[in-house]
Amino acid sequence: MIKLASDISLASAVTPKKAWSRAILERFQLHLKHGRALKRVTVLNKKKKQEVCRGVESISRPDKLRGLVPGGERMDYCTLLEETADYIKCLETQVKAMADIVKSLCP
Repeated sequence: MIKLASDISLASAVTPKKAWSRAILERFQLHLKHGRALKRVTVLNKKKKQEVCRGVESISRPDKLRGLVPGGERMDYCTLLEETADYIKCLETQVKAMADIVKSLCP
C-alpha cells in the first residue's frame, strides 16, 4: 500500500503529458471505479510481476523495458526511451525524498 501511495503521489506530481504518469493514475482510477480495495491491487501486482519474471529469457530488451515503464506497452520505441528517462529521473527523486524522510525520523 505504501508503494501504491508513493506511485500515485509521484504520478500526480508530474506533468500529465507523460504517458507513464497517466498510466499509473488510470490504473488506480480503474481499480477505484470497480470498487477494488487497495490491498487487492497490491496482490494483483505481485502476481503479475511473478508471471513476468518467469518468462524473462524469451522477451526482447525493448519488450522488457515496456514491462517496466507504466503504460509502456502502448509506446513506440523512441517514445518509450524518452518516457523511461523521465520515469527514472522521477523515481530517483522519490527515493531521495523517502530516504530523507527516514533520515529525519531515525536518530
